[in-house]
Amino acid sequence: MMAAPQKRTPRVGTEASAENRNKPTHFASHAEGPQGQRADDDEAFRRMQISAARLGSTLHALGCGGFLLTRWAACKELPDLAAVGALLRRMEGRRS
Repeated sequence: MMAAPQKRTPRVGTEASAENRNKPTHFASHAEGPQGQRADDDEAFRRMQISAARLGSTLHALGCGGFLLTRWAACKELPDLAAVGALLRRMEGRRS
């Protein structure tokens, strides 16, 4: 008789995730101003991600400082959160 295989969790990347667990995260595109400004930008980014998801799109922050809005096979690079907000409003059918 053959024994059932043992189930084990892969240990790939365990050390890397432990190192990064306590590091603060912020997006490269956000201004290095006061801490309150960065928190406001992070909150605005999260709100726009939710709005994009409601429209069937995804929003990603780019390392170069811009944003990428994608839907199916189409994508649009946008320079800042104001441009992202304007495009999302047009996608919703609202005028800016």
